[in-house]
Formats: sequence, C-alpha cells, structure tokens
Amino acid sequence: MKRFFAIFICIATALIFVACTNNSETKSSKTETTQISAQNSGGEKSFASIEDYIKAEETQKAIDSMKKSYECMYDFDCYAEDNKFVYEYKYLETVGDEALPQIKKAFDEKFEEMKSTVKPLMEQLLGNVKEENPIVVLRFCNSDGSVISEKEYDKTVLDEAVSEN
Repeated sequence: MKRFFAIFICIATALIFVACTNNSETKSSKTETTQISAQNSGGEKSFASIEDYIKAEETQKAIDSMKKSYECMYDFDCYAEDNKFVYEYKYLETVGDEALPQIKKAFDEKFEEMKSTVKPLMEQLLGNVKEENPIVVLRFCNSDGSVISEKEYDKTVLDEAVSEN
C-alpha cells in the first residue's frame, strides 16, 4: 500500500510539464518519495474505492506535499469521480485565448508519452483498490476552471505501455 503512495507522488511529479525552479522543494519531494517507498509492505487490496484511498491519511500527506511543490504554477488537487482517480492542475494565471490551441496541442502530445508513466499507477490501483475498472485522469484547467485538456487512461494502458517498448 505504501508503494502506491510513492508511485502516486512520482506520477504526479512526472506529469508537470513546466516545473518550478525551487530546488529545495524538489529535493524534499524526492526524499519523501523515498521514505514512503521504503515503508512499503505491499500485498492486499486495502481500499474499497478510489475515494477511500484518496481520503487516507498518507495520501492526504502526499497531496499536501505535491500542492506545495506545484504552488508556483498550478493549484493542484487529486480527487475521485466515481471510478476515476483525477489529477487536476489548474493554472494560477489565465492562459489567453490565443495561446490555448498551442498549449492544448502540447498537452495532447505529452499525454501520449505519459502512458508508460501512468502504467505503474494503474498497476497500483488494480492491486490496492477494490475497483475493477479504475481510470486515471490527467486534467489541466485554466485559472477559471475551464478544462484546457484532459486524458483518461483505463487499464488497457498496461497493454499499450508494454507494446510500445
């Protein structure tokens, strides 16, 4: 279960396309990931739903840490929508209408590359949450909450990521 939290942090970190440049926060996040990973006891499905997993104390600590890491660029949050595990990144400053098409295109191209990054998270969801068909959602929003781009990954990402290698 703790391995799940470590992968959760790694995935979220990998999904940030434009990172803040505060090295101390980055080092702190890596240290926390290592500590959580080292505590992993693995094993059985511990959560009845994705929502239960997100409400867990360790998950909340990880989310709080990620919020701090991303606060210079995004208002970051994680939440459940039925069987979906949503990573939401909301820009702090409004992306203008003329820049939206280019930003959307860049995200759409990155989403394709993210399949191999989402794979470990999907494996952890399938192994730790009693949800047969979990979906991981990467959602990027403008400062007003409007969705710029999003991608949903279901468990077929496991097959796709393997066939790409």
